[in-house]
Amino acid sequence: MSLKLYENLPEALEIDGQIYPINPDFRIMIKFSMGVQDKILSSEYVLAEALAMFYPEKMPPDKKIQGFYEFYEGGTVKNVTHSNGERTFDFDHDASYLIAAFQQQYDMDLISVEKLHWWKFKALFRALTEETKLIKIIGYRSVDLNKMSKETREFYANMKIEYALPQAKGDAIASEQLFKQLMGGDLNG
Repeated sequence: MSLKLYENLPEALEIDGQIYPINPDFRIMIKFSMGVQDKILSSEYVLAEALAMFYPEKMPPDKKIQGFYEFYEGGTVKNVTHSNGERTFDFDHDASYLIAAFQQQYDMDLISVEKLHWWKFKALFRALTEETKLIKIIGYRSVDLNKMSKETREFYANMKIEYALPQAKGDAIASEQLFKQLMGGDLNG
């Protein structure tokens, strides 16, 4: 299951020969993605909520989760991470930058858009350019400070701190400690 220019975007899934209408709106998939990262909600609860919104009429008895995941991954935009595994984007934390980026680049208001297919959203997300603040911020979060001059490193270290994603409780590093580590080149703690 993937995005193809010669086919309409899926509005239903075929599972074991039966057609099941789906709600392909990007908001459902974003809620699911955010719920998966939430350490308070159980993964079973998050999945059950997502499935109930995704299959608005009737849920397939078997393979409903497989169909959901295949749809979720189709077209692909997993949580954006740097090659070192560090998260560089978060739907919740970066919501205002995401809204602004879509408005700036596509003249699309993500708040008031009535329906936007998840796969189309992901394609547009991937195509955002460096002209948007969001992509600049993702760049700041993912830059390798070890390969920079001291002056350049200081600027990017400050940007990394300013735009850092919140750490999970208990994992938070004080800004001063983080800055010292980044400036000293000790990125491993």
